[in-house]
Amino acid sequence: MRNNSKKILIVEDEALVGMMLARMVESHGFCVCDVVGTGEEAVAAYHSHDPGVILMDVSLGGSMDGIDAGREIRLTSEVPIVFFTGYYRDQNLLKRAEDIRPLAVLDKLGAIDELVAILDSAFPLPDSFA
Repeated sequence: MRNNSKKILIVEDEALVGMMLARMVESHGFCVCDVVGTGEEAVAAYHSHDPGVILMDVSLGGSMDGIDAGREIRLTSEVPIVFFTGYYRDQNLLKRAEDIRPLAVLDKLGAIDELVAILDSAFPLPDSFA
């Protein structure tokens, strides 16, 4: 069963970008449970924090990129994953990402409003609002 809170795990290997993303999504009512920088840390943080959504950069340092980390997480979970990348038009990358069944694949330089709308769509309304 998926966690119903608006808890998000951010996976971004550039610390400053990760902090900026965390601030932006928190300013829109989400709770960032952790910001990690490698695929290996993403897998461990997922199991530690049980986020409702994972916001994951595709290009990460270490031996596991974001798509590999997503694949590893998919072995035990259907948690929504939103990939973001600066290589948004790379067809090989998009094909690899599709195999993970992400909620979305976004341009890293895209509008925050698009990201917020996608994150909102991942969290169901409480029963009192349904």
